[in-house]
Amino acid sequence: DALRESESKYRMLMESAPIGIYIQQDGKIVYANNRFADIFGYSRDELIGSDLRRLFYPGEERLLDASTTGSVTDEQSLSSYTTRGVTKSGQCIWIKENANVTDFESKPALLGSVADVTQEKLLEQTLRNSQQEQKHLSDQLLYTQERERKRLSVELHDGIGQYLSAIKFSLESLRGSAAVRSSEPVLRSVDSVSVWTETAISEVRKITMDLRPAMLDDIGVIATITWFCREFQALYSTIGLEKQIDVREDDIPKRLKIVIYRVVQEALNNIAKHARATAAWIILRRTVNSIDLILEDNGIGFNPEEALHTACARGSIGIISLKERTELSGGYFVVRSRPGGSTSVRAIWPC
Repeated sequence: DALRESESKYRMLMESAPIGIYIQQDGKIVYANNRFADIFGYSRDELIGSDLRRLFYPGEERLLDASTTGSVTDEQSLSSYTTRGVTKSGQCIWIKENANVTDFESKPALLGSVADVTQEKLLEQTLRNSQQEQKHLSDQLLYTQERERKRLSVELHDGIGQYLSAIKFSLESLRGSAAVRSSEPVLRSVDSVSVWTETAISEVRKITMDLRPAMLDDIGVIATITWFCREFQALYSTIGLEKQIDVREDDIPKRLKIVIYRVVQEALNNIAKHARATAAWIILRRTVNSIDLILEDNGIGFNPEEALHTACARGSIGIISLKERTELSGGYFVVRSRPGGSTSVRAIWPC
């Protein structure tokens, strides 16, 4: 009586389970609950005695090879896996299967459970497509931004810069003529305008270099980083900057050069503005498997998670831009820091 009651409860549990349950023995299905039959669109009578392989998508039934009776022992447990199945109507569905070896009617058998995860898979695919589309749009946005920066830089240099140079040259010629006539008021006016013009030329040159250094396209990223470090040292003389470059120009793919320069530019600007550092280090190197860019400082540090959250809330794109640029170009971006400690920014591109 106890055995019959136990079997009745077990059968009730099997029949009311929200997932499909089956038992396979000697290559045939000997038991299937209603949910298992519903998943594949068959009646239970149609499934009993049939080959489980026909429920798998062509080519993926190989996953059952290790689960056929005779190739497994009673001690073995098969791991769960997700694969494709085929319904009675021929529709492809995604299923998650978990199987274990058991004993059924004194013979080895396979007890399996199946869950229909088609909707989850479709949602995953939709999410992946959305992420890919977002990544593509972000990539296009950065590309368009760099192209516009380059255009503005060229126009400033070739347009306004040339006009200012011509004005400065004319003023110097005018000063030479005024000096002959010893006209002090004219000389003072010319000198004042000449100083303003020189200041405007310097400002245009600075804006041009900030937008996109021409040397980046002409002589490469290593020379551009070296120039930027000199400019940084001249502007922030209280920060000792050490540079170690162990990579050749030809080792750096063309698409990465602007990304590497932007990471260096933004990271050093952040150090100058926020770190209160007295020393900073730049390492650009080529390893067997990657190109590594490392920027470190001995400043006051910060909480990376809080900084990222604050940047999103304020609409600041500094650290977010560094991360996006690196990841969109196929790299990994890592920030290690803590309040009161040093900060390390790493961008790694697999080769």
